[in-house]
Amino acid sequence: MVPLLGPVHASNLTFGNSVNLSNDPAESSGARIASAIKNVYVIWVNNTSGNSNILFRASKDNGTSFGPIIKLSTTVNGDAGNPQIAAVGSTVYVVWQDNVSLTNNDIFIRASNDNGTSFSNPINLSSDTVDSTVPELAAVANDVYVTWQTATKPPDIVFKVSTNRGTTFSTTAKNLSNNGNNAKTADMQQMAASGTNVYVTWRDALTSSSPALTFFTYSSDNGTNFTTLNSISNDLTGDIHQAIAAAGNNVYVTWTNDTASTDNTMFRASTTNGVSFGQVINLYKGNWTDLSPQLVASGSNVYVVWTNVTTAGPQLLFRASNNNGASFLNIVNLGNVNLGIDQEAIAASGTNVYITWDNSNSSNDVYFISSNDSGLTFGNPLSLSPTSGNSSLPGAAIAAAGSNVYVAWEDDTPINGNGDIFFRGTGSPPSVPDVAVSAIVLDRNFTYTGVLANITVTITAANPGTVQETFSVSANASSTILIGSQSVTLAPGASTVVTFIWNTAPMATGTYTLTAHASKVTGETNLLNNDRTWGTFTVKLKGDVSGDCKVNIFDLTAVGGAFGATAESSNFSSAADMNNDGRINIFDLTVVGGNFGASC
Repeated sequence: MVPLLGPVHASNLTFGNSVNLSNDPAESSGARIASAIKNVYVIWVNNTSGNSNILFRASKDNGTSFGPIIKLSTTVNGDAGNPQIAAVGSTVYVVWQDNVSLTNNDIFIRASNDNGTSFSNPINLSSDTVDSTVPELAAVANDVYVTWQTATKPPDIVFKVSTNRGTTFSTTAKNLSNNGNNAKTADMQQMAASGTNVYVTWRDALTSSSPALTFFTYSSDNGTNFTTLNSISNDLTGDIHQAIAAAGNNVYVTWTNDTASTDNTMFRASTTNGVSFGQVINLYKGNWTDLSPQLVASGSNVYVVWTNVTTAGPQLLFRASNNNGASFLNIVNLGNVNLGIDQEAIAASGTNVYITWDNSNSSNDVYFISSNDSGLTFGNPLSLSPTSGNSSLPGAAIAAAGSNVYVAWEDDTPINGNGDIFFRGTGSPPSVPDVAVSAIVLDRNFTYTGVLANITVTITAANPGTVQETFSVSANASSTILIGSQSVTLAPGASTVVTFIWNTAPMATGTYTLTAHASKVTGETNLLNNDRTWGTFTVKLKGDVSGDCKVNIFDLTAVGGAFGATAESSNFSSAADMNNDGRINIFDLTVVGGNFGASC
């Protein structure tokens, strides 16, 4: 049994009050949540008049308030279920299964491109006579990907893609698991996406008598083509509870290796977009039951949380990797808790890690714990439930955006006497004014005095704060000579490029330090990022190509040797281009000749 986490010196967040999102007499369950920037979206299954529907609510202010309930499922007498949700920018997608007949479920999806205010008409992605269930969803930029299970013989995992934000989907579903074998089953599929890459993992067996293994396939072209599936578990004892995450070029897969004597939490990482994988890592060898790993990735960090059941009771265990899954830190026991399968959830944003779980004892309450140092230390567990005691398992879901974290779950209410969907979040981030200059670049680091030459100064201004700001961006030479100034307005987290064209003809010979500055805004305390230095800029004697402080035959020869060249030419010489126009011509030769014999 892993000992409990020792003294903690980490994140203890403050949550707003609990909000009853469903608040009606019908039973509500199966909450799912997604977030993007200030937007928070929650979906759930609601049982009204004997049939189940998919309901949706959106918040556009970090969960401070929510808009009206929107009914997404449209079948009249069918039962909708297994909803999933994903959000990218102002677009949110919801997918679910719905029984269109007594024996057949189809997969439906709807998209909103206005932060959940309105939705497109439902699209039936499967639309066939084969039972289709358990959809999974992933979205990146304008692309949205959906997988689901089909009740073929044997069952398969199929896939469809939209490259236009859910407006239309590929006509034919790709069969990802069918490789011409007599597999026993294909299920428990999970999907992740990053850039143009799509990754899918699932459980499958090569024959009806062989154990189920962890399979993996990937697409590097937005789901147009997939590689041949292969097992990445390298064992013959049986796998369950697959999970997957992706960040940048990295993809991570975890699963439970289920043996007769022990359960093992396994992990494998690819740093090559799924082309190849590193060694299988056994994160923990359980002495009793080791189940349901969940993982999330942020930058080079990977976090895995799972349930470990021992003779002394259940535990919630955690491990972190800070090097793209190459190695892991020590196991952390987050608590001796009563947990079942799939009752923990994890999210991450930057160096923050957030974990929630159902404490399935007599109270069935929802608990939360967090770390703000990449999982090195954790704060104290916090109960999010509005009252102690819940006859149903909450099924908590979690999402994070920026510095905010949001949790949704099912909870009994004394008024309605059934399960309602509750929500708590850390609310709007504190007002932190902060503006910055993140870069300054010049198209060259010298000029000639008295020559009309335009130097391009490019500055990247940013707003790393939490409130919109209007401020001035300026560039200076040796702090006293103003190159240019411009006012910009930036939303939190946004950046922009400011360009100044600097006429250097009036500059005297010498060296200058070029700096860029973002003016201080009201309430700003972090001024370390308001200034950035480019380096030394040299103003040379007019016509002094060689830089020896004399204009002589060597300088004329240098210009003559590059005469007629342009910036794309192999013999182009930037030093011979007196006016920085990208051409060596009669103007440059005249400048050198006109100042022939001069010296510093």
